[in-house]
Amino acid sequence: MLYQLKQYPQVKRQLRQVPQRIQKDIAQVILELRFDAYPPTSEPLRDQYAHIYKIKIDGWRIFYDVDEQDKIVTIIAVKRRTPDPYRSMS
Repeated sequence: MLYQLKQYPQVKRQLRQVPQRIQKDIAQVILELRFDAYPPTSEPLRDQYAHIYKIKIDGWRIFYDVDEQDKIVTIIAVKRRTPDPYRSMS
């Protein structure tokens, strides 16, 4: 079954900060989440963020949530890897 894709408003702005050569890779991974919300490259976060998943791409992270009941994948953020990338997600 296909998942519907949604994204937080700030994701468009965040994607503009990603280098061109990586933007296509990130866009492709996001589109593929429609078919498999839990690809082998995804990892759940820990503790209070355990419901959020991340996928690493060349120093960047895609953060997303999956609503299994309604079959919706929501892209929360696309951020560059930093010492504490999860701080601004709360």
